[in-house]
Amino acid sequence: MHRAPEDMPQAKKHFTELMRDMFGILDKHLASNRYLAGDAYSIADISIYPDTRLHAKEGMGIDAFPNLSRWYDAVTARPAVQRAWAING
Repeated sequence: MHRAPEDMPQAKKHFTELMRDMFGILDKHLASNRYLAGDAYSIADISIYPDTRLHAKEGMGIDAFPNLSRWYDAVTARPAVQRAWAING
């Protein structure tokens, strides 16, 4: 959705629904896990965070997903994550 210069409503709708489904799955999983792989921060969190950040900031939001929001805030607060986004925007 963010890389295509042309407006493609059907594609946008499809990928928005796909991300909402993914957010729902993550939210359910995070209800009983601190991080994606359990209690410890891992490569799973590192790999999912950028997509979550992009869609959380680009109008989709994650407010309807309280466990995902908690996880997102925890990852965002990590000093290494803050340094990385300061460099790469």
